[in-house]
Amino acid sequence: MVRCRPAVCLRQVAHILPGQDFILPVIWSVAARCVPDIKVLDGLFLAGRRKVFESIPFDEMNFTGFHIYDMDFTLRAYQAGFTLGVCTDLIPVHRSGGKYNQEWAAQAKRFIAKHRGAIHPIPNRWWRTMQMKVQTKEELLEIMEPAHFPEDDDTDAGPLTR
Repeated sequence: MVRCRPAVCLRQVAHILPGQDFILPVIWSVAARCVPDIKVLDGLFLAGRRKVFESIPFDEMNFTGFHIYDMDFTLRAYQAGFTLGVCTDLIPVHRSGGKYNQEWAAQAKRFIAKHRGAIHPIPNRWWRTMQMKVQTKEELLEIMEPAHFPEDDDTDAGPLTR
């Protein structure tokens, strides 16, 4: 199964779950405003230059549903020589907690079979996420814009560029 854990994963997203009156920020390993040298991205929000999307078509034969096509696309873009990065100072709001169901598991198995030699196994270690609830946009920004981010950070990791 494709696994992502805090030690090997960057994540910063604010979940607003249906029927809840709070915001659930999820933050993993956010060390800088822009993190270069990424090999695979989840498609909650992908941005890039047009030539990347024109050069690397989505694999609609293997990834037929809503899941994993983004990971396949970005890994193939990386393998083709494009540079990927994560901009952690964007704060996406996701109105779902995601769906890790049988469809997701089937797509993940296809991804592993297709890219077996390109992905590294993640040790199966016990871990726990830290979660916090906030009520307002101001509280959300306070915890998702860390003080260690410099104000004038002009780092350009070149997400999805060559």
